[in-house]
Amino acid sequence: MRGIGTASGAISVVNALLSGMGCAAAVDLSARASVELEPSNSESSVRLAAECDTPLLRATLRSGLHRLGGAARFRGWARVESEVPWACGLKSSSAASAALLRALQSALDPSAVAPDEQLATELVSIHRRVGLTATGGFDDAMVALAGGVVGADNRSNRVTHRGEMPPDWAAVLWTPPVRHPAAPSLLLRFLGLATEGRRAAALLSEGKYAEAMEINTRAVEGALGLDYTELRQQVAGIGAVAAGISGLGPTLAVVAPLDRLSACERELGQGGGSIRRVTFLRPRQSAP
Repeated sequence: MRGIGTASGAISVVNALLSGMGCAAAVDLSARASVELEPSNSESSVRLAAECDTPLLRATLRSGLHRLGGAARFRGWARVESEVPWACGLKSSSAASAALLRALQSALDPSAVAPDEQLATELVSIHRRVGLTATGGFDDAMVALAGGVVGADNRSNRVTHRGEMPPDWAAVLWTPPVRHPAAPSLLLRFLGLATEGRRAAALLSEGKYAEAMEINTRAVEGALGLDYTELRQQVAGIGAVAAGISGLGPTLAVVAPLDRLSACERELGQGGGSIRRVTFLRPRQSAP
């Protein structure tokens, strides 16, 4: 039994740590998982490739095998390859675990396509058990699976908004050479910022993603003790429509019309770190 699964990374529009309401936009950074399984007469032994053997993916593998295989025993292997850089605020954990869960679904029950909401809820449960999330990350899991722009109430695992970025917008990602700590360790820094989170989330229904990103990044910068104000002003002066911290950083996502991306790249390139241009993904057709 063989299975393949894919999912995508994303940038933050609204960080759910502010108020519980989160939103993210999928970009063309992909994670791809492959699994090969066969029935076993002895104990189950399905191993992850060494380069992707992490607590999160081990937990995802166990959960997927249990949900889809029940009491059946298997032997085999699984591998996850991802373009999404780890711990940079680009939803790497959600993308990798979503791809693996989809690969297991493809191998063990290919005729039954689970709804995105069902898979996202399972991913939230896995991430909580591993201790990688303070909010559950339902918006991150959903956007990894569904593409487009997804807003969600992470307190109830409920999708509140679906949309897509304008087709003439893309993004430049600037990532300084540091990594962020796990979200639970930063939770107290976001106390008292619920009003800003709700203000940003309220703009989603009007498709005002750039305005929501601006409110979000000012609040997140204050909580994290970062200050990208000067850089955000510089790219705004050359045509960027929004610039904001993605997730808990350190990546700054600069959103601009296609004809202004090169100018934004040149401006960001003066600050060191890595730069990558990405396009926004349209919503994928979900399972019924």
